[in-house]
Amino acid sequence: MAEDTKSMAKQLGPRGSRANGVAPGPVWTTLQIAGGATMEKLEGFGGDTPMGLPSKPAELASIYVQLADPKAVAPLSPCP
Repeated sequence: MAEDTKSMAKQLGPRGSRANGVAPGPVWTTLQIAGGATMEKLEGFGGDTPMGLPSKPAELASIYVQLADPKAVAPLSPCP
C-alpha cells in the first residue's frame, strides 16, 4: 500500500490532488460480532499491537478529517 500511495502522490501531485494512505491496524467494530467471530477470537483481537488492543473508529476519524482538509497542504509522513 505504501508504494501505491507514493506512486499516486507523484502522479496526482502536479495536478493539485493529494494521495494519502492510512494503515491503522486492527480496528474494533460491531462487524466482528455480526460476522460471527467467536468469543475466543474477540478476546485476543488486537493483542499483537504495541498497545495490546485494537483501535476504535472514533479514535481514527480525526486523522481522516485532517488529511481531507484543504488547509493541510503537505501532511507528509513516510510509510515504513
